[in-house]
Amino acid sequence: GRSRRRAGVRALVVPQCRGRHAVGRSACFPRDARAAAGPAVIAATARDDRATTLRPPYALSDLPRPKLRGAVMGYLHRSKLWYLVASCYVVAALCAAPLNIGDAALRLAMASASSLSVLTSHGYHNPDRRRAGDVTPESELFWLRWDYIGISAILSTQIWLWAANLGWTTGLPTVAALAALATASISTACFTLVPKRAGHVAVKLTFAFQFVGLLGFLVTKAIFSPLKACALIYLCYLPGFILYATKWPKQGTFGYHEYFHVSVLLGHLVSMGFDLGLLLAA
Repeated sequence: GRSRRRAGVRALVVPQCRGRHAVGRSACFPRDARAAAGPAVIAATARDDRATTLRPPYALSDLPRPKLRGAVMGYLHRSKLWYLVASCYVVAALCAAPLNIGDAALRLAMASASSLSVLTSHGYHNPDRRRAGDVTPESELFWLRWDYIGISAILSTQIWLWAANLGWTTGLPTVAALAALATASISTACFTLVPKRAGHVAVKLTFAFQFVGLLGFLVTKAIFSPLKACALIYLCYLPGFILYATKWPKQGTFGYHEYFHVSVLLGHLVSMGFDLGLLLAA
């Protein structure tokens, strides 16, 4: 009877959604399974109109996963659009001016770091968009570690590229070396300390050192150089990193982390555009 059909619906709900964030029986019920089960299942789940919008919480922290968390990175990954943009940037840089191996490697490194960040961000934030059962602590920890490394790599490769564009003037070789050391230390912390609290704190303090200390120093040098316009790159990244650090605003649909993603992508695009402009003007 009706009670048996409802019991069948409850038995099919994925385990990750039985915690305190699973509001409604069908919050994480696989759409293809509902369709296969037929009209009885659809009728039993229709009462909760949020069934297709709620997402399972993060497996490691049990924090809620906002509706649009990872949506931009997921789209760029699935469509391959960002990988195309990064590849076109490298090809355009090679065609715009004769580059030695070192200068070409800097452009390739920056494009690769941005692509790695898109991939790892999608992997970390969107396991539930791939297939049911992917929201596990083991899988989440794997992607979280590489997501941290990807963010650090973005900062380091930006520092290296613009240190080179500024002619490796006084202090910039040291800044570039410290950036490499910071990324190496974050990689070590990711695989030895994360997901412990000490690991998260160490990683985020190192991010602050890279962004405020190292990239901030480079931007200060740029302001007093003929390339002062490239300080706009820092201004594109700045709002996102402030919101990332303060974890504000916290919203169920589009919050601080989504603004961070948009800010980082905008910074990448502005950096690529300025760099190509410099090469074409050379």
